[in-house]
Amino acid sequence: MRLRTRLLSSGALWTAPLWLGIVLFYYAWGLHTVTGTFTRPRAELHWSASVVLEATDYFYAFAYALAAALGAWEAGRLTNDGVWNLAPSRSRYRVAAGALTPVVVAMSLMLIVPTACALIEFGLAPDPRALLPVAVGVVVICSFAVIGFAVGLHVPRAIAAPLLAAGGWYLVAFTVTYAEPSWPGNILTQRWYADYGAYLSGKALLVPVLFCGSIAGAIAVWWIRTPPPLVRHLLRSTAAAVAVLLSTLSAATANAWSIAPPTTGGHAPETCIGRAPRVCMAAYAGAADHLPQVRSGLVSTVTRLQKAGVRVTMPEKIRDTEGQPGRHSTVREWWLPLTRQVDRNRGSMVYVRYSAAMMTVRFPCTLPSSFSEAKEPAYVVNADAAKLWVARKAGVDEPFLKWRRSQYQELANGDEVLAKVKERAAGVQALTSADQIVWYDRERAKACRLATGTGESGS
Repeated sequence: MRLRTRLLSSGALWTAPLWLGIVLFYYAWGLHTVTGTFTRPRAELHWSASVVLEATDYFYAFAYALAAALGAWEAGRLTNDGVWNLAPSRSRYRVAAGALTPVVVAMSLMLIVPTACALIEFGLAPDPRALLPVAVGVVVICSFAVIGFAVGLHVPRAIAAPLLAAGGWYLVAFTVTYAEPSWPGNILTQRWYADYGAYLSGKALLVPVLFCGSIAGAIAVWWIRTPPPLVRHLLRSTAAAVAVLLSTLSAATANAWSIAPPTTGGHAPETCIGRAPRVCMAAYAGAADHLPQVRSGLVSTVTRLQKAGVRVTMPEKIRDTEGQPGRHSTVREWWLPLTRQVDRNRGSMVYVRYSAAMMTVRFPCTLPSSFSEAKEPAYVVNADAAKLWVARKAGVDEPFLKWRRSQYQELANGDEVLAKVKERAAGVQALTSADQIVWYDRERAKACRLATGTGESGS
């Protein structure tokens, strides 16, 4: 059959107003008006992998469901035309491939069109690794088309097509609501998300391919008619066993991810300036435009605390945590939320300086991550009094008190604790500089003794 004839007879063409309308409507209205996904200023909108995933999120359910429905329709059309009763000049696979190719192309456009629109809208390059989820979606579309085609061979297309369209959409779209089991949403790409600087891991991309592809492959093997019965039975049994094995392993793997398929972070580009310390920020939007002021604020804060007697060494490098998750600071390299701290106050450096000040406060132990984990909750008074003293020396006490005030809401006597912290930090101001450092060291040591239960609980 000629390409033109094949296209004109395919349901993919005459349903184009439907699926193309869905794409344009949901992209323009859903992502920009209803959810505000593409209108809120976020770091993810400057990262192609994040933009691609969010641009296509709405359309997987439609693409998969319509692929199955159109696959069933094409199978019914071939059956009604008596194609299967003709002399086998072409294999059944070739006939099926010819009928399903327009369907797969059309449904793939449901993912490709919003991807292209989003990359153009935000001026991002089509990063090959960022486009891999779309390629996976195309493979799953092929699988749904094959499954729908198999259903259409046995069920009248007037029944199979609408049922597959509605049922397929419901099956895929509502997987995102499943907390347990979580594997349907992870496999059918309804929970794909990547932070700025992250890509989906290879495992997250491979699992949907193995699950859907193995099932579709087993169904396709079932169409075989030419080999002897024994060989045909062996091939079908082998394909079914492989499909069961791969789909089970894939589901178990995806279920272990809970509601967050794995990603690989740390790929965000940086812009750096200066030496000792060399300060680096995420290279997106206008955050890095503040890089000279950020570096100046960081250096002045550390220098100011050194003059106050705080024992801190200027780090060799200070890097931005934006797009770099799971990083841990060392004496020589600090990781601070520079981009978020700049954006937080419209370009002001107060929160940048606050982050640097808190980085200089080192305790001789590891403090509990929450109040309830401490042996003696009163440790927080000594620990926070020391931090408040440092914050006041750096001129950033307001950000510290604002943050701690919100944390103290977890405590029944939060206001009392805050007043005690401020009292202890204020009382030391009358001492000499040398005595203030002695007091600062004593407060940190006492906080550790109380938190770990290794000493007395006196004031």
